[in-house]
Amino acid sequence: DSVKSQLPELPFIGIDISRVIICNGQVRLEQLLVTGLDGPADILGYGNGDPGFKVIERPSSSDKQSMTMESFMGHAQIILRGKRTEKAPITLSVQMENGTKAIVRL
Repeated sequence: DSVKSQLPELPFIGIDISRVIICNGQVRLEQLLVTGLDGPADILGYGNGDPGFKVIERPSSSDKQSMTMESFMGHAQIILRGKRTEKAPITLSVQMENGTKAIVRL
């Protein structure tokens, strides 16, 4: 497998970044993903499509800029909210267990 095939695809849905931004990711296997956010946005939460999902789906940090999430059958979704007071680039990074990292700039 090439590194490219292991990188999550993180297209986003949304035009006005002062609202909700939904980023969908797909990875090869179920694994923990460490996410980080830089810029005027907060992580609202995440999901992975698991019907038996029983973990906390919101960031545990008070700044809402990072969290660890688990993919399910290779799927993960992170939900962001842009801050209306600032207009600056937003960078979402996702690091997989094997150290591969994907970066999306919004």
